[in-house]
Amino acid sequence: MWARKLLDDHWLLAVCASTLLLASPAVAENADYSQRLAALIHGRALLSVDAELTRLALDHSVAMAKNRQMSHDGFESRARQSASRLCVENVGWNHRSPDAQLDGWRASPGHDQNLLDTRVERIGIGESAGYVTMLACGR
Repeated sequence: MWARKLLDDHWLLAVCASTLLLASPAVAENADYSQRLAALIHGRALLSVDAELTRLALDHSVAMAKNRQMSHDGFESRARQSASRLCVENVGWNHRSPDAQLDGWRASPGHDQNLLDTRVERIGIGESAGYVTMLACGR
């Protein structure tokens, strides 16, 4: 019971922080989708929402939407900018809801492995015009 309370408290802090971080107009437009997906992923691993990772993820989603192509182009650059030793990334497109996006990633062994990687501690999610990027980094 106390462990669940600790997780709930941690998540509440992360949601409050992400709400403040997502207050800019460009990010706020799709904050609900990103926050819901982060909540779903958080249910699988204890991660904190990170402002820089969120910005990097959103920038990549915007670029994918502009090019109308899903890709991991520039992943190495995003990983370097995160100042982390390790980063993983999932991208997606055209899922009707955050739940459907998560189900799609869970059905893919490589994407699911990224979701469950115990070395990651921080996460950022960005969505633009149906294109989604999850960038998670850690030790």
